[in-house]
Amino acid sequence: MKNTGFQMVKWLLAAYLVITVALPLVLLFANIRAGDIRAVVTSPQFLPMLGNSAFTTLTATIISVGLSFILAFCIHRSGIWFKAMWSIVFTIPMLIPSISHGMGLVLLFGDNGIIANLLGVNIGLYGYTGIIMGSVMYSFPVSFLLLSNAFQYEDYTTYEAAQMLGISKPRQFAAITLPNMR
Repeated sequence: MKNTGFQMVKWLLAAYLVITVALPLVLLFANIRAGDIRAVVTSPQFLPMLGNSAFTTLTATIISVGLSFILAFCIHRSGIWFKAMWSIVFTIPMLIPSISHGMGLVLLFGDNGIIANLLGVNIGLYGYTGIIMGSVMYSFPVSFLLLSNAFQYEDYTTYEAAQMLGISKPRQFAAITLPNMR
């Protein structure tokens, strides 16, 4: 009896996924013609758009991973106070709907945003700057969580051995931390 209820839930879930995910994708791909794809790829705007997308993505990735590496390193390898609180503060944005990130950026840094009006500056939110800021806000919590876990579960005996051998902290960072994080 219990097993049939579980089987029914599995079938309902499978049907739901087929109707809401698979079927719309099949219909979308069924309506795409080879001529449409050729028109997009051969258009003069395609290569610049591809380059701009790659540049924007690479920039946001470097900023997000770099910032999360620095903050995770500070939390796990320094004497900073309230480590647990900082970890929560850096990962909480992961729980916020993504539209809230965009609305927050517009309300704070938009043409008529609170910070933009207080400081009297326009950061050009509606272009590269805004796309990169939004991408960093969206991807930073996940990157921080991954790197924070890597630092948390890193074997510390190698650091103790390096300290006993008299290896300096910068050399430990270069020889132990960076290869482990890679």
